[in-house]
Amino acid sequence: MVVAVYAWALIPPAVRLASRSWDPKLDITSELYGWPDVTRQVELELESSRASVAGFDDIAVVGPHWIICAQLEASLEGRARVGCNTPVADDFDAWWPRARWRDADVVIWVTDTRFGPRPELPRHATLRSRDIEIRRAGRVIRVFTVAVLTRSALAVLPSHGRG
Repeated sequence: MVVAVYAWALIPPAVRLASRSWDPKLDITSELYGWPDVTRQVELELESSRASVAGFDDIAVVGPHWIICAQLEASLEGRARVGCNTPVADDFDAWWPRARWRDADVVIWVTDTRFGPRPELPRHATLRSRDIEIRRAGRVIRVFTVAVLTRSALAVLPSHGRG
């Protein structure tokens, strides 16, 4: 049994042995796949964004749930501040409170299809967004989205009507 579990988790083609009803969203081993690709994209966005901001805390990498946030924190190894938008308070709220990351000039939002839309950030506009398909044995098992949100002057200005 141990060998079968290792093979399932660590040998991508093993998924071919699954029935057609196999759902990668319900398979916990899907959590193991995709992080190098996502980390590479986040690092590219960090590099691109650093030219336009003043300091380290002016860029936030944020996920919708501690599952995503913890992977980002581990994979970025301190190269960026990681915030989290989990529906309930968690450790990330103590490490970098929501009020702080919501105030960053650039928010790099990282999610996958299991989670809902990005948080409401009225002072930010989406600059660009990229979907990253993760495949295992030729089947799409996850789709990540990496979106760059920037503080927009137009987003913070009140609308002025003619009176």
